[in-house]
Amino acid sequence: MAAGGVLCVSTSSSSAASAAARGQQRGRGRGRVEVRCSSVAAGGPVEEHYRTLRLPPGATKGEVKKAFRRLALMYHPDVTKESDGGVHFQRINVAYQVTN
Repeated sequence: MAAGGVLCVSTSSSSAASAAARGQQRGRGRGRVEVRCSSVAAGGPVEEHYRTLRLPPGATKGEVKKAFRRLALMYHPDVTKESDGGVHFQRINVAYQVTN
């Protein structure tokens, strides 16, 4: 397995990001770019991936798929209100790919 990487999530629109990159600010609260980075382990023990999916080690493929879909719906960046929902979503995706 490959070593862990770094995941960076930008939480602004492309027009606001380009305006911020040019040093312009349009109105109150606009033109601001937030970038959050977190390390995401791509490898690691398989038990950790099952724990991410909230399953016991050795769960069937059907159980893994069901848990992945349930968690993906909860933590998808378009759905969740949590600021780190994208990081959770990435971890769930990696865990699903490794265990499936």
